[in-house]
Amino acid sequence: MAHDHKVLSTRAACLAALRSPALTSNPGSDQANLLFLDGQAHARLRTVVWRMIARAEPLPDAVRERVEAIVRGLGDEFDLVADFARPIAAAVAEAVLGVELPPRVLADLEAVTANLDAWFGEGGAADTAALRLAMFFARAGVLPEAAVTEEERLVTPVVLAHAAVENSRNFLALAGLRLVTERRTRDVRELVNEITPARLVYRRATEDVTLAGHAVRAGETVAIRLDAGLPFGSGPHACPGSGVALAEAEVALRALARVLRPEHRVRNVLFGSHPVFYSLESAVVTSGD
Repeated sequence: MAHDHKVLSTRAACLAALRSPALTSNPGSDQANLLFLDGQAHARLRTVVWRMIARAEPLPDAVRERVEAIVRGLGDEFDLVADFARPIAAAVAEAVLGVELPPRVLADLEAVTANLDAWFGEGGAADTAALRLAMFFARAGVLPEAAVTEEERLVTPVVLAHAAVENSRNFLALAGLRLVTERRTRDVRELVNEITPARLVYRRATEDVTLAGHAVRAGETVAIRLDAGLPFGSGPHACPGSGVALAEAEVALRALARVLRPEHRVRNVLFGSHPVFYSLESAVVTSGD
């Protein structure tokens, strides 16, 4: 995947870019995707999304109990992705979306990459998965009464579900790996800063601008590093679900710490290869040799 962009690496430049009105989130096409909207259109749709997220903030007792039950059910050998992170992320996302997510939907969410390939003129399998997801959420009646366009009604649940499932899955698996290997509990906010499962976001300059000493020309695309201490972003596009994500992680990691034993070891660790999302494909925790 050939990316023609300028990478902003300092925290000051990244923070300035996330907050700058001279940069647009739109990759250059007509989009109903919350990630690619700016101004009043973004604020209006963000309010709709925030109301959905509020269903799980604070994390309902039933969801907490479900998360803890998933962890209690882990056997002597389990995969941090398939058996721990994925089902927990799905449980919390279901509370946000108000709909059950069957395995085929979770598989499509892992393929869709939030349509970030729109920045590079690519699609293919991700577009096909996104279409299937849009149809699933439409049939399930997600956003039936919200004040949105028909296209927004189709796209918004896909974007929200991807953020709720994929980012949480990636973080929980990676944080779980730290817990197993370091043998100590860590502050969740500290871990989020260190891990940052979504490493980059992209913006396009609508005019010449200087960002903390970095000159960007009009029309130039910049890649903003969220792993520069900005795991939830900043500015108008800051993650609206950060509170739910942190609460979910605290419950899940505390529960995992309770079931881990000194003899537990990890093997078959396989990291993902996506340029934006930092992830594990698998990591097997076992109490045997």
